[in-house]
Amino acid sequence: MVKLQDIAEKFDISVSTVSRILNGKGRVTKELREDVLAYAKEVRYTPNLIAKSLKLQESRSIGLVVPDITNVYYGIIFNAIESFARDKGYSTILFNCVSEDSRKKEYVDQIQNSYVDGMIVATTGSEIWSTVDSRMLDKVVFIDNVPETNNRKVDYIGVDNEYSAYKLTKLMLEKGYSKIMTVTGPSRESTAKERLAGFVRAMNEHELGVDEDSIVRTSFMYEDAWQKISQEFDKGNIPEAILTHNNVTAYAALRAANNLGIEVPSDMGITCFDHIDIYGFMEPKFTNMIQPAHEMGRLAAERLIRKLTQNSKHHEPETTILKSVFIQGETL
Repeated sequence: MVKLQDIAEKFDISVSTVSRILNGKGRVTKELREDVLAYAKEVRYTPNLIAKSLKLQESRSIGLVVPDITNVYYGIIFNAIESFARDKGYSTILFNCVSEDSRKKEYVDQIQNSYVDGMIVATTGSEIWSTVDSRMLDKVVFIDNVPETNNRKVDYIGVDNEYSAYKLTKLMLEKGYSKIMTVTGPSRESTAKERLAGFVRAMNEHELGVDEDSIVRTSFMYEDAWQKISQEFDKGNIPEAILTHNNVTAYAALRAANNLGIEVPSDMGITCFDHIDIYGFMEPKFTNMIQPAHEMGRLAAERLIRKLTQNSKHHEPETTILKSVFIQGETL
């Protein structure tokens, strides 16, 4: 691998002069500048980014924290972030973390010690962010869920969760379903709260009560959802239709129904969020609302890197709400 020293010896100049030329700085003759740049290109010189980051006390890396690395939804977000960040000279490190409470110190240390310059966090609604120093929050962009921050403003990118859940529930009601169950996530998650609110609003408009038998509370993880939905079915609490709040809980509901010989959609309707079928092999195709995961990831990366490269004192935190897209599938 060619080093700065090798280029310096080639032209009998100092290493610092070579460095300034490669960085477009310093006063040297036009001829020398062109010769050095041409030679660096010829020998395919690449800078030592690790050494540079140590000198600048920055890592040129950003972190992405997700609660479930197996969910393709987060994979799409990661790809969008990584692609944008790479074009801007940043690498992206993925953190899979089901429980944020146990990782609070690690998050802060990652930023404070310059292992990453900032983070994009698909928070699970943990209250740990209410005690994080404001200087750390300035280096974070939240997606998917709004954290508890003691009323401090943060950068957040999400979707119209309440309206999307309301629309799916209204669709089921208009198709004649009346006994509808919803499968939600942790109550501290803003996504779960907003989607539940949309469900309740639609049911109330049709003067249909919502009691605890209508709500299955899960961790938003597949195994937990399957067990809890199955328990409700075993108790005889079998609805005519189900609104699930993410893709994996929809798969859990379908499995629980199949285990009892319940056919979807002839015996039971199911709607969900984010039925992402990349290869077109999944059957049946769920009627669902799709969040613009790629756009969400790109916007988050763009905003974070803008904050990192500009003076954060002049940055006013923003909330961006994107629209989900309705997809008519085969489960309703």
